[in-house]
Amino acid sequence: TVVMGRMAAWPRVTVTTFSLGAMLLVAGIAGTIWRGVFERVPSPFGEAHYALLGTNVSRHQILAVVMLAALSIVLTIVLSTTRLGIYIRAIADDVEAGDIVGIPTRKVAIGVWTFSGALAGLGGALIVPMSTLTELAVLFVLMRSLAAAILGGFDSLPLAMVGAVIFGMVEAVVGGAVFGPVSSGAREVILMALLFGGILLIARRRGSMM
Repeated sequence: TVVMGRMAAWPRVTVTTFSLGAMLLVAGIAGTIWRGVFERVPSPFGEAHYALLGTNVSRHQILAVVMLAALSIVLTIVLSTTRLGIYIRAIADDVEAGDIVGIPTRKVAIGVWTFSGALAGLGGALIVPMSTLTELAVLFVLMRSLAAAILGGFDSLPLAMVGAVIFGMVEAVVGGAVFGPVSSGAREVILMALLFGGILLIARRRGSMM
């Protein structure tokens, strides 16, 4: 209500910063008053593991990827073929123009933020069984998610999913010392170089399309 009401016309950078600050504030308060909030919890899908392409993976990881792919497909169809999707993309491009043509921008925006919050909750429920989260780890998860969104160009869920897979694979290979031991600082440098390279490729692709 605060973000899409009083702050609806504020610059997107300000709104995003406010949202991130509120998230970290809530995480800090929760971690202070509820000591078990960041404990690792068991997966609702069980603890079974399977050998897949020579790699040991859990049932939870497999189902998380399946759910991610299914959500990406469904949301892509909704955003590209339905009236609601057209409204959402129009508002993302220009809020004032959406108001002019009669789109209920506030209702759509609140609905999008609500659904996004639900997806974030689902993402958190899927991440917690795979990693013990702390306030700092939450920030790292956020940055990884933002990197995947950037690699997807902020306008393509399938590309964002592909970007997340590539980013995760590179992080796993580097962090697993496949090519030798790598410090945490060097790992971040490699990942950020991958991110910047993806940004340049996206910018070049958009330039060629224009």
